Amino acid sequence: MSTEILLMGSWGDNAVQNEFDYAKKLEEYGHTVHFLSPRPSDDVAENLSGEFISLADSTQSRLPTLKQLEREYKIPSIPHLYFTEMNYFALSRSQAIDRTRRFAQLLTRMFETTNIDYVYQGRGGEIHRLLAHYFVQENGGANIWGEFSPFDNRVAFSSRLNGTWDSYETVPDEDISSAKRKTVDEYIESFRSQQKVYTHGNETGTTSRSIKDAVAGAVSSIKTVVTGTTPNNIRRYSARKVRTAVNEKINRRTVPTVAESKEMCENNTFLFFPLQYPIESRLTVFSPEFFDQAHIIDYISRILPEGVKLFVKQHPNHPGQQSPAWTRQREQNTQVEFLHPSFNAHKTIEHAEGVVVTNNTVGFEALFHTTPLVVLGRAFYEDVPAARHVSELSELPGELSQAVNNSVEERAVRSSIHSLREATYPVAPVEKKDERISTIADALFSFIDEYA
Repeated sequence: MSTEILLMGSWGDNAVQNEFDYAKKLEEYGHTVHFLSPRPSDDVAENLSGEFISLADSTQSRLPTLKQLEREYKIPSIPHLYFTEMNYFALSRSQAIDRTRRFAQLLTRMFETTNIDYVYQGRGGEIHRLLAHYFVQENGGANIWGEFSPFDNRVAFSSRLNGTWDSYETVPDEDISSAKRKTVDEYIESFRSQQKVYTHGNETGTTSRSIKDAVAGAVSSIKTVVTGTTPNNIRRYSARKVRTAVNEKINRRTVPTVAESKEMCENNTFLFFPLQYPIESRLTVFSPEFFDQAHIIDYISRILPEGVKLFVKQHPNHPGQQSPAWTRQREQNTQVEFLHPSFNAHKTIEHAEGVVVTNNTVGFEALFHTTPLVVLGRAFYEDVPAARHVSELSELPGELSQAVNNSVEERAVRSSIHSLREATYPVAPVEKKDERISTIADALFSFIDEYA
């Protein structure tokens, strides 16, 4: 059956090309494809059967107000939606509001002139993606997010804004067939032995750079932004980039080395709390109630069992997001210790009494171990047998106590990993781009048939 699909575009050249490739494939399948882009793209516009609009097509006249949008599309809070984009692109509040109103104007026009059944887009915190979620639902269609899948050559989907997978169902360990049991056991053993990570930390650490080199790298990044197509506020972005580069250098020097972090983990009783990237939509949109990670650290330190420390590790890709003053203030608490951001998370998990995460990929890595895991907020792995889910901070003391006093069985690990993998769809290897696009399109329509 032919449907009308709206694809939501991104900023980067590679992303635009990939999205256009998806559009061509969906049209080959007989569907009408429309495209909304934050940037003009003549190549896409000329080759689509449906409508193409970009932010440049918006006008100053008849821009909707934020209150109108909240009322007409049942959006709980527009500021909650544009908060991530405002911070990610270093925009002022007025710039974020202007972009919100302009994209809403374009989406209104799109839905007035077309009969869109589905919006398909990759996960992200840009305001046009988040607005589209509410627009299509209010117009009788469904929004489908292409989700991060930690499994090689697999893809996941969700029709929800909170990042959980519609297709997830727990498969009890006793219901896993012998053939699949062997496969998942081999996968778990391989994952553990190779200590696979979905962040860029490693045991050897990152090459040290002087503050001068760090600032030079930030300046180079700023030049790229100036000549690129992102909507960054250059003044704000420049100040933040330099500040973050300096923070990173100082933070790496003031925490224990990788070797010292390893020794700390081997010689202490502790809980592990890895920090999430603070302007990531998985935190700001999925789990806003746990956005204040400083408060979470202070709270956990007050409910720790006697003789247990709290080890904190900054995000290995963003160790400059917290200022040195921020980390020093946390370290004044004698029960809180910071590890080197490049120390391998697996080595920390192996020695920990328990792991507490706010939605990040370390939580997925922890599932492969028998270390108790407590998940704050919404995550695709929140309901697996090897994890405990906390939706409100007041629940944490009880769940944490239960977790550290009850070991995780191997059968729970096996059921968790198998169930998550079963909820994903196979796609072709990355190097075969055309075939990959076809299999993702096939997976998308399999998901639509089953769940959307």
